[in-house]
Amino acid sequence: MSHVVLNRYIKAYNGEIVQIVQSRNIDEVLAGQVAGLEWLDSVSHLLEHYGESRTDAISGVIIDDA
Repeated sequence: MSHVVLNRYIKAYNGEIVQIVQSRNIDEVLAGQVAGLEWLDSVSHLLEHYGESRTDAISGVIIDDA
């Protein structure tokens, strides 16, 4: 994950873990998705499922011109 500028984990009051990742650009994010999904598949047995999904993704792109 050499493209990652910031990687933080937050534990919510309800016990859920939130990961916040910041990358330099969207191309690096897209390029890392395959490796990320492969890793997620490898730990899937450790995760609680949300219906049919193993995660409850809340994602978005923030573009900072600063």
